[in-house]
Amino acid sequence: MPWIFTAAAILLTAIGHVFYKIYALNGRLQFLILTAITFVLIPCFSFLALRELTIAQVYLCTAMVPILTTIGAKIFIKEKITKHHIIGLSLITIGTILYLYNSL
Repeated sequence: MPWIFTAAAILLTAIGHVFYKIYALNGRLQFLILTAITFVLIPCFSFLALRELTIAQVYLCTAMVPILTTIGAKIFIKEKITKHHIIGLSLITIGTILYLYNSL
């Protein structure tokens, strides 16, 4: 169950970033409100995850936020992903997996 809370916190962070980007592009207040709601919920899910996992496990998983944010921006805002994005995101993913694999 704590991994579900961790995933929720990470997913909400990425969604919040995408909502804020949409707000910045079109200025619609509803996206600012959605951004605020997601960023209020994130600490709640993080707290629930930290009840059973270490800080290192939970917060290292936050390295996945840029990956999810980039994918979300590509899908919802049609942002361009360059080869530099892919290289950086691949390194983040590999490092996160290696660390988490050794900590389980």
